[in-house]
Parts: sequence; structure tokens; C-alpha cells
Amino acid sequence: CDRIRFLKTDNAGEYSSEEFKAFCKEKGIKKLFTSAYMHEENGIAEVIFREAAAVARAMLLTADLPLELWPLAYSHSFWLRARMPHIDNDMQIPQRLIFPNEELSLSDVHVFGCNAYQWLDPDQRYNQQPDRSRHLHNRARPLIYVGHDDYSKSWLLFDLDSQQLVYSGRPRFIE
Repeated sequence: CDRIRFLKTDNAGEYSSEEFKAFCKEKGIKKLFTSAYMHEENGIAEVIFREAAAVARAMLLTADLPLELWPLAYSHSFWLRARMPHIDNDMQIPQRLIFPNEELSLSDVHVFGCNAYQWLDPDQRYNQQPDRSRHLHNRARPLIYVGHDDYSKSWLLFDLDSQQLVYSGRPRFIE
């Protein structure tokens, strides 16, 4: 079967809205709800989130990054999980099951929290260091790799000095 027939969720607002009900009805999806405060009914989801929390915590602690970056660590742990074989899928890779015609490249996998250098265009070099001779400007700036952008092919890098998230299309990773 190539479509979802049942969807079991909690009774959160996003799953009980009229818009979502209409969507499920249109697609022929039967909605099932768990009982309130019965976490054991969400067994698989609870295990997946517990595993993601353990991976995210380990990545943050290993990289010595601030705990405020936990959403990025969680996101990266799920991104990794989608690219690893799993016993529940007969040791197939979930990403390939969802997108069978898309080429899966593991060259995109990098160590969370590794050093990454963002290439600076010539205009950026001069604006950041106007007091230096043009020949002595930095050509890249050091950042920390914290994941992928979900909406583009950019990498997510974190600037420890400014505490800002930076999107970069061509960083150099030092792992």
C-alpha cells in the first residue's frame, strides 16, 4: 500500500483542527487518538524521542556547545536517523524508502559540533577588517557545524562569538 490508512496521534490542537480533519477525510486517512496521559499508548514515539534526546544530549556535551542549541541537536539526530538502516525497515534506509528515486549521498554527513570555515566573498573580507591591507584579509571565518537547513542546501553553522546562526553554502569542515 502506498498511502497512509491510519494516523494515531494525541489530542493536541494541531491534530484536532477542522482543517486537519478535512485533510484526513479527503485523503481517506482514518484518525485514531490516544487516551489523555497514557504515554504507554505512544510506545514507539516515546522510544524514538527518548533515543533522539540521548543522541542530542551526547552531541551537545561532546561538542561543548550551549544547551540552548538543543533544537538543532534534536533536528540533526533525526536527520541522521533517516539516513541509517533500521531493523524495523528490514535494514533499509528510511530516506530511500520515502524518496526511492533520490540519490542518497553520505558525503553530507559531518560531525555535529566540528569546526567549519565559512568562505568570505571579497566584499565581506574588506568590510569585516577595513584596517588591514586587502592582501591580508581573512578569506574564511571559523564557525561550528550544527546541522542542515531544511529549506535549502545550506549548512547551519554557529558563531560562538556573536551567538548567531549562520547559513553557508560552501563551508570547509575540519573533523
